[in-house]
Amino acid sequence: MHRILMAAVLVGLAANVHAGVITAEQILANSSPDATFSVSSPHPGAALQLKSQAGYTGVGVSGGRTDGEIDTDETIVAVFTTPVTIDSINLMLLFDGPEYDDTEEKAQVSAWGPGMSDPIVQTLTIYYSENPSFTGSGSVDPLSPATEEGAGAWAWMDPFGTMLVTRLEFTAVTNLPGPEDFCFNGGTCTNDSDFSIESLGYTPATAVPEPGTLFLLGAGLAGLWTAARQRRFA
Repeated sequence: MHRILMAAVLVGLAANVHAGVITAEQILANSSPDATFSVSSPHPGAALQLKSQAGYTGVGVSGGRTDGEIDTDETIVAVFTTPVTIDSINLMLLFDGPEYDDTEEKAQVSAWGPGMSDPIVQTLTIYYSENPSFTGSGSVDPLSPATEEGAGAWAWMDPFGTMLVTRLEFTAVTNLPGPEDFCFNGGTCTNDSDFSIESLGYTPATAVPEPGTLFLLGAGLAGLWTAARQRRFA
């Protein structure tokens, strides 16, 4: 019996796909083994910068209109060492309008896969106490209230489905002017669309197993076969 159990464990280990999560702190330090991060900004000295609110910490860009957030003229770029699927993108400081005299806030994420010259672009829009509006597959769940006392944090699950991704670009999309856009409480909408990245969940592609994985899979299958024969002829 113990041989069957051990063989099953080996098969399970071989088949296991290692999913990863990159936190805001890891993005800041560029310490993820699977991705590197950089900033594109017209502001001199712009760099990655952390920002915390209501127990959540995200990473944005310094030197622009709002430090620690990604403004409409700023981009955070993620380049993966191998293709991955994007399991989740947790964003924060996406508010729905009246908190900071914004009209609405819209985050844009562009993804490139192997050999792609043009990206797939998805957006997440938070608008005045309504349910989040988003493009692409997946779902969006609230993590923290979009209030001045909250973090305006959202979990965007499977935004690109099963697409293999090698590059992501995060930027904000301005919503002014437009026929349905207006400022609440007489504000000027100077904070329209800015946000931070709280974390990024991903799974590396496993189309070609590593030699060690192949060995574990073979050993597990061999163990199951041997155990089955012993039970059959016992």
